[in-house]
Amino acid sequence: MAAAKPKVRAKAEIKQLTSTEMETYRESLRHNNFLRDMASCEQREGRSEGRSEGLMEGLLKGRSEGITEGLMKGRMEERNLFALRLLQKKMSIDDVAALTDLTKEQIQKLQKNN
Repeated sequence: MAAAKPKVRAKAEIKQLTSTEMETYRESLRHNNFLRDMASCEQREGRSEGRSEGLMEGLLKGRSEGITEGLMKGRMEERNLFALRLLQKKMSIDDVAALTDLTKEQIQKLQKNN
C-alpha cells in the first residue's frame, strides 16, 4: 500500500484538531501570512529606496559630468576665439600656439573654417 501524500496527510491531521487547536493553528497561519506580507512590503520598500538612491546618485553624477564637460567645452571655445583674434592681428601660427596651448593643426583648421 502506497504512503499517503503529504498534503492529504496534513489535511487529515488538521481535521482532527480540537476547536482550540484549530484556532491556534489559524492564528499561526495569520501570523505567518502577516510576517510574509511584512517581509514582502519591506523588500518592495527596500527596492524602491534603492532605486531612488541610485537615481539620485546617477542624476548627481550626470549633472557633475555635464558641468565639467560644459566648462571644458567653454574653455576650448574661448581658446579658439582668442586664437582667431590673434590670427586677425597677424600673429604667426607658432606664436598663437604658444599663447593658447592649441596645436598648429588646430589653429590651421580654425583658419580654414573662419
